[in-house]
Amino acid sequence: MAYATISTWKLNETPKDEDAMWQAMQDQYVPMNLALGSTRMMIVQTGEGESAIIQHLSRSGDPRRR
Repeated sequence: MAYATISTWKLNETPKDEDAMWQAMQDQYVPMNLALGSTRMMIVQTGEGESAIIQHLSRSGDPRRR
């Protein structure tokens, strides 16, 4: 079984340093989602101070796939 999720969020105010915001996402959100089982993920900027995290999850050990 495999599925994808899309999470979107928007900051309350425009970040002063977008590079720091993207670095925080790489440092915090990517490891968290990988630990939750994501096999692939992509972070997309959808607007100023807005982003979406698209993740793919699969269960290779699922007996129904055999």
